[in-house]
Order: sequence, then structure tokens, then C-alpha cells
Amino acid sequence: MLVGVAVGLHWSAVEDLRDRLPEPLQNPFYASAAVYEFIWNRSVPKQTVNKFVASSFCGSAGAGCIALFMVTEGPLLGAALFGALCILSIGHTFKVWKKYRNYLRYSTDVL
Repeated sequence: MLVGVAVGLHWSAVEDLRDRLPEPLQNPFYASAAVYEFIWNRSVPKQTVNKFVASSFCGSAGAGCIALFMVTEGPLLGAALFGALCILSIGHTFKVWKKYRNYLRYSTDVL
């Protein structure tokens, strides 16, 4: 369920950001790939940035939950793969969180 929430939040952030992207990147596939760089632009509303950060957290938590489920109920290979995915997504979420803290530090808007 957390993975579904993560996908929904990410797609919502991409849709909010698409109009602000340069013309070649307004295609949904390209916009999804370019969101990580353009999300930190000061012209992007904080609500969109918050959705992007929340999608990272939900994705990491979802991968962790699936890994734990696979340890208890599924094959060991699946548990190892989802465990590796969880570790990678936690690293990505940490990078996103650091950028988000920097974004908030220099932002003039109110949450």
C-alpha cells in the first residue's frame, strides 16, 4: 500500500511540475525523469516539493515492508532483492531529505 501511495504522490508532483518544465521535457516520461533536478526550483510551490519528499519516504518504507514480508513468508532471494532495494531507496531518500532541508533553509515562503 505504501508503494502505491508513493507512486501516487510522485505522479502528482510530476503533473504539478510539468507546466514549469522547458518545452522538450513536458512529455510525461521525460518530466518524470527530470523531476529530481527541477523540483528544487524556487518557482515550484512547496506543496509540490512536499509531495515529492513524501513519495520518497513512502517508497522507502514500502520497500522495507515488502522486504520484511518476504523474509517471513517468501523466498529468500526475494527478501534479499527487496532488502537491497530498501537500502538503495533509503540512501536516495536521505539525499532528497538533505536537499529538502537546504531548500527550506533558504526558502522565504511559509509552509
